[in-house]
Amino acid sequence: MPDTTGQKNIIIYYKLSNVYPLKSINHMISEVDKNEEIISTLEISSQIERMLKERSEYLVLVTPYIKLLPRFKVLLEQGLKKIQKVIVIYRENELRIEEKSWLSQFNNVELYPVKNLHAKIYLNQSTALITSMNLYEYSQINNHEIGFFFSRTKDLSRYLAVLSQINIFLKSSDHSFNIDWIIDKYEDYSVNKLFRCFMVEYDCYGEYNGKLAWDIFSSEIARLVDFPEHSFNKNGLSRSASLGRQKFEDLYTSLDFKEIIKRAKK
Repeated sequence: MPDTTGQKNIIIYYKLSNVYPLKSINHMISEVDKNEEIISTLEISSQIERMLKERSEYLVLVTPYIKLLPRFKVLLEQGLKKIQKVIVIYRENELRIEEKSWLSQFNNVELYPVKNLHAKIYLNQSTALITSMNLYEYSQINNHEIGFFFSRTKDLSRYLAVLSQINIFLKSSDHSFNIDWIIDKYEDYSVNKLFRCFMVEYDCYGEYNGKLAWDIFSSEIARLVDFPEHSFNKNGLSRSASLGRQKFEDLYTSLDFKEIIKRAKK
């Protein structure tokens, strides 16, 4: 039986982010607003260069084919002093020996092959760039390319959606490595988020008394989970009390929500 854990988690993630239905990368690109920008070949290269120069905890480079310009090699080597971890995801069996040898010399560069990879995504802590361009010398000089970039702080839900797609690439290739640790930096795993997910999932708004439903639900969660003392206020369990990824997902998949809140039905 195929392992569907990754698929299940990404479906949960999208529901948690209130994205209905699941958004494709193409649909993301069609929703450009004032916080986003469509750019062309030279601007794409400039944007990637900016990422190489920025101080960041991580830099993720998703590019099926890699042949770095000498200028990019210099910038990457300099950038590695300010970037804690560089994750390079490339198409399986398509990384040139000389490029692999050069990248492998750096302790904070990690290489992950992915079968049938075609996406090109570049992101760090501040920005995500989705584009048609590989990190390939010929593409950067000769091709007509297009890219779409946006800020994490101005569009966190879309940034997380892109990270989740990258996670699918990694998990579909049987890697033990994933980027859950990046997603967990920004995702909301609060009790209130879990409550709202259930209310949307079971279409409870309008049919149930919201305040009473919350009181019943939060009391049940407080019984099931050992929260620290600061998670409570004078009204009971705080809406902002964090469950963490694992507990959140366990409760989301195991609780019989409608049974728990049945007394709140109008």
